[in-house]
Amino acid sequence: MVGVGHMGTKHARAYRGLPGARLVAVVDIEAQRAAEIAAECGCSAYGGVPELLDHHPGLRAVSIAVPTSKHEEVALPMIDRNIACLIEKPVAHSLESAQAIRRAAECKAVIVQVGHIERFNRAIKAVEHLAIEPLLIKTERISRMPFRSLDVDVVLDLMIHDLDLALMFNRSRADQIGVEAHGIRLNGHPEHIAHARLTFPGGALGDLTASRIALRDERKLRIFTRDSYITIDFLKKRATLIQEADFIRGLELAEIESRDGQRVSDHLFRKMINAQELADRDGRRRESALHAQLRAFVAAVRGDLPPAVDLDAGIEALALAKRVAVAMGTTNRQTASGNDGKQPSTGSKNTA
Repeated sequence: MVGVGHMGTKHARAYRGLPGARLVAVVDIEAQRAAEIAAECGCSAYGGVPELLDHHPGLRAVSIAVPTSKHEEVALPMIDRNIACLIEKPVAHSLESAQAIRRAAECKAVIVQVGHIERFNRAIKAVEHLAIEPLLIKTERISRMPFRSLDVDVVLDLMIHDLDLALMFNRSRADQIGVEAHGIRLNGHPEHIAHARLTFPGGALGDLTASRIALRDERKLRIFTRDSYITIDFLKKRATLIQEADFIRGLELAEIESRDGQRVSDHLFRKMINAQELADRDGRRRESALHAQLRAFVAAVRGDLPPAVDLDAGIEALALAKRVAVAMGTTNRQTASGNDGKQPSTGSKNTA
């Protein structure tokens, strides 16, 4: 276990009692924080990776939940010791760093899983078995300021979740996708607001928005296909499916019901259009996404399954995120409420 900051602490707590795994240590440069989490979890605490490796030569797996810029630095010594790694998203801060991790993992034949945790959200698990052919994917991932991960922009912090899912649903590579994007940054910080317009092979579209300066959290994904509409609420962990034919019949019924001028209630309208609540088919409805992710990682380490999100998927998501950053105008960013006193303005629009 490496790094017991905000996300690392969650990993440490989730490993406790996880079948097939035993938490032996946490590592953090802040000794007091490491000691507190170690005491809570009943394991050892160390201040650095060399100390961990010296004391646990038989270590088989680690979670790497450190700042993105440190992923390569921490992962390479682990991989060199044949230790499987779960690396929090994004897999690295640059494509060069990500490729270095991949080369090392391939050389040593070491398991590496990337922590795209929304893949394990119960709402996503409920729809992954469907033969989805998107015409449009629309996402809103809006968050209050987390005061963490501020070393990267909102694309690498938040939007990358939805970029990964868009790639998954469209079965595409990053270099196949047309990208247009806008971004807004505040007082010299990396962009806190981003909007991307994606064009996939075959003409499907993606419309993605991410912000970390909202007053409340909202994380939703909508998929429009030729004959259905799927809506996913990540926070409520709910997925709803509406078939086109049901929707049309529902509209006709709603029109009849509302002829007296009264609006049909939301509850009744959902019944009229046959809005189907989809359930996670594996039955683990109470399991958190993090617990499901760690369970999948342990299964991969034990050789029972391949990594649920492998390095290729993690690197493709990073590559698309970088293309969005380029399209936002990384060499010509504009500022909202900057020191120059100008009014808020959107960043430049480019096509990558």
